[in-house]
Amino acid sequence: MLEMRHVSQRFEKDILIDQSYIFPSIGFIGIVGASGCGKTTLLYILSGLLKPDQGEIYFNNVPLDQDFLAKHVTFIRQNNDMITSLNVEDNIEIGCKIANLSGLEKLPGIVYQLDIKRCLKKYPSALSVGQRKRVSIARSLLKASDVILCDEPTGALHQEAGHEVMQMLKKASSQALVLIVSHDEDLLKTYCDEIVILENGRLKGTTHEAHYEIIPERKKKHYSLLPYAIKEVMFRAKRLISLICFQIILLSCLLFMVEGLHGLNFAINQSVEHAPLKNVYLVSRKDQEDFRLTGSHIRPHFQSEYGTISQFPETMIDVLPENHRHIVLKSGRMPEKENECLISSSLESKLKKKNVTYMLDKAISLQVVGVVQEYFFRHPTFYLSDQFTNQHQEYLSSSLYEVEGKVNLPKDSQYVVTNDVLQEKENYEELVRMGKLVGSLFIVISLFTSLSLMKIVFQSIALARKLENAILMTLGMKFRQLIIRFFEEGMIIGTLIILMSYLCCYGIREYIHTMTDFIKTYHFQFTPFVIFYNGDFYLAVAFIYILLVGIMDARGIRYVKKNEIVDILREED
Repeated sequence: MLEMRHVSQRFEKDILIDQSYIFPSIGFIGIVGASGCGKTTLLYILSGLLKPDQGEIYFNNVPLDQDFLAKHVTFIRQNNDMITSLNVEDNIEIGCKIANLSGLEKLPGIVYQLDIKRCLKKYPSALSVGQRKRVSIARSLLKASDVILCDEPTGALHQEAGHEVMQMLKKASSQALVLIVSHDEDLLKTYCDEIVILENGRLKGTTHEAHYEIIPERKKKHYSLLPYAIKEVMFRAKRLISLICFQIILLSCLLFMVEGLHGLNFAINQSVEHAPLKNVYLVSRKDQEDFRLTGSHIRPHFQSEYGTISQFPETMIDVLPENHRHIVLKSGRMPEKENECLISSSLESKLKKKNVTYMLDKAISLQVVGVVQEYFFRHPTFYLSDQFTNQHQEYLSSSLYEVEGKVNLPKDSQYVVTNDVLQEKENYEELVRMGKLVGSLFIVISLFTSLSLMKIVFQSIALARKLENAILMTLGMKFRQLIIRFFEEGMIIGTLIILMSYLCCYGIREYIHTMTDFIKTYHFQFTPFVIFYNGDFYLAVAFIYILLVGIMDARGIRYVKKNEIVDILREED
């Protein structure tokens, strides 16, 4: 039983003035009055959507709570009370699912009764006005609403269709209270059990005696509204396609840039790790004078520049360190004799024979017994053995020494210490740092542009959906549920963008690595970035991005403020 107790409401003028009225538990009640007298506002007050200025609405002697609209009420409005992104079946079921009420098994019988079985998979745009009203009635029957509020349900229908709708509502009134607002008094007199007149802020009619019934608690069943969020995104795909494509291109570029910088950095570190002379430091005096330096792992520098390899006159010539466990051989073995040497892998394809001639003071035949694997740093080099330098001590320098291992370096400040491998690493790392700086600026600018575009698109969609969100509120959806729905839609969009971006990035990376000469030319490859374990960087990016898009979309809820629902519905009317 729906009851008004001393209700007053003013909207530009007095609509209700200290009105108390009791409606029956079931029955078909018509409400009439002059245009603009506040009949629709009365329905909003009775539903709980609009809180009166004074007084209270009671249902079965209990003040209306936040669950009243979801559990007990169905609205049937004059124009549009369907969600355009959902088909007929979804529009009928959504009332039960919002309120988590069981009873969906009754759907086949209801749609057969209302003759809308052929329309179940159609969308609202494909329905006639009369079919839409049948869908609204089907929603109220499936939900087993105790109160059905109808605002001009026959206003846009021709006479025959109007009578059909009234007959359906009349049948529904045998199990529920049906309140109908209409200007067609003759139609109301034909079907309604009684008519209430709203005039000068007062309700004139037969108020009923208070008779409170115990309404059995409906069986609860939890439903997820996520499928509706997915359907909403799919329905608005045309408006989102430009945004999604832009985001995919942007994210793919960002990921590709990160992988490129990480791959370059990895290649540099790998080259240093396995460079034959990584632990060899050259020590000289600042005044360039001759000196004597002795100790563990210290030897005079072999002045290889006094000779050349006749077959490769432009190549470098170095001496292998004592500790060569870090050296990776692509093929062959380490030198064991005086006349054996190694070559770098960049010379392998050019070497026709295993024997080469080293032109020093005389021609010396050397045999190539192994190939040193090169990575990012690639220098055509011949590596001589220790035994060779021991046999040619006349070419050992007295002003430059090789110290193997940082711990063996002299502490005196008069010495100059250099390491060619580490110096080359520092030079490249400086380039990488500059690349990271430029990349960071690009990321910041791109993200700002991306978020600005996303904000504009989401704002336009949220404004376009303002009425539909208000309709969802009339179906009983709580503000919290609406926020979650927006958030879910944003997360779906974000997930789609992330997946497509990762696939694009992976596809481009594999194409470059397998179908082009990129690695052979530039000596590094695009490498997925790792923080602690494989894939963690991408999981972190995905989580942050999806969360950010969800929040951006959820901000659209600000266009549907709880206290403005009625104003939004009035605008549409």
